[in-house]
Amino acid sequence: MKLLHPIAVLMLLHGVAHADPILTKEQVKQLAVVILNAEPEKYRNIYAHDEPSYDSKKHLWVFLNGWPRTSGDRNYIFEIREEDGYYRLGYSLSSGSSRFRISPNAKKKVSELMATFTSKQKTK
Repeated sequence: MKLLHPIAVLMLLHGVAHADPILTKEQVKQLAVVILNAEPEKYRNIYAHDEPSYDSKKHLWVFLNGWPRTSGDRNYIFEIREEDGYYRLGYSLSSGSSRFRISPNAKKKVSELMATFTSKQKTK
């Protein structure tokens, strides 16, 4: 009986670590359009036609576009956090990386989309 408890805990942790995405790929693409339209044009040129992929360990949607896309010591990144729509867009330097944020120009629309997407999930 004692062996059953640790196995159940491990199964639960494994299920949490590899959870299915909350958002669909199409919903993430909609978020990306709003985000990229609120950011400098150079990012639209890099990521406009990119397909997102889900990182189940980090619960992020990642736009790879030939990752790592480098320029000197910079690695360009675009990741959208599933829980709230915040994102990292820019580049990470060898000394660190950019933080998750949301542009004031995109905040209202991203919040509206996230509310719509999550309410659809709750009704399923």
